[in-house]
Amino acid sequence: MRIHCKRDITMKMYRMNLRRVLAFSCIYIFCFSSSAQELNEGIDINSGYRTWKPNALYVQFGGVEGGRYTNDFNLLERFIDIRNMPGVRENDFYNMDYYSVGMGSGMQLMISHPSKKVQLARDAFDWRYGFFFGEQQLAYAAFNDQITFAFDTLTSGSTGQTFAIDSVIARNWNVSANNRMIGLKTEYIGRFLTKRRAEFYLGIGVSAAILTSAITEFEYSESYYTKIRDAGIFDEYDLESKENIYYSYRRANGNGWLASLNIPAGVSINLGKKREFWKKLYLNFEAAPSITLLSTPEGGTTVSSGFNFVSGLRINL
Repeated sequence: MRIHCKRDITMKMYRMNLRRVLAFSCIYIFCFSSSAQELNEGIDINSGYRTWKPNALYVQFGGVEGGRYTNDFNLLERFIDIRNMPGVRENDFYNMDYYSVGMGSGMQLMISHPSKKVQLARDAFDWRYGFFFGEQQLAYAAFNDQITFAFDTLTSGSTGQTFAIDSVIARNWNVSANNRMIGLKTEYIGRFLTKRRAEFYLGIGVSAAILTSAITEFEYSESYYTKIRDAGIFDEYDLESKENIYYSYRRANGNGWLASLNIPAGVSINLGKKREFWKKLYLNFEAAPSITLLSTPEGGTTVSSGFNFVSGLRINL
């Protein structure tokens, strides 16, 4: 029977603790170096780790997020008292053109980074973040009218032919509710066939914006002139302007906001495969159906659907 002395037991425990310390130190150093590399350099997308290192910049122009109100002229009257504007008559409202537009135009700037490990060599998944800004027209109405009545007659001294002279009154007015918008958006997209010259992507995203510089503009013009009735090709030489009236009015409106859920889908076409400069550039075309929650002090809050189109450049970083 072997008897262990106190010294043997102490040495054995010392060796065990030493091995544990060394093992823990190796694990700590490995983890620390991996974290430092991920923070400072970014992890390769194929390594299976997430990374915040940007891989592309998107610069796009076209339609930006914008809500739409129902096609009701009464909505426009909440922005401006149009019935009491100079020159506007009650009968005008039965013959005018009215549009609830809602679409804006502007620019969006976005940057993307890989989301997770690429499952297939030809596919990739990215997060995109950015902002957009532009101008939006919420509503528009226009009226055009021309009243013609007999004014005088002319008799040709050579042929004896008689020409009727008409007096014309042309009335035109239009009104529009406009604003500017600036907002943020984030999207998660999957890019497919990335090894080919043309790659496709599909995703889902959300955006939010504030509506500023809201204004309603009204313009009215009235012209009086005479012309020869049925003068044919000579008609343009027989216009004689007698009087012109022009009036404009601008009213500041309250600021609003919008929030949108959209599904971006597009195609990116590489501009070159040989030179390094062109290999990083892509022509980008995108369409995004959306559902938008829009709110303004005058129009209230409404939910609408839309379809936005943008195009521009994707620059690989």
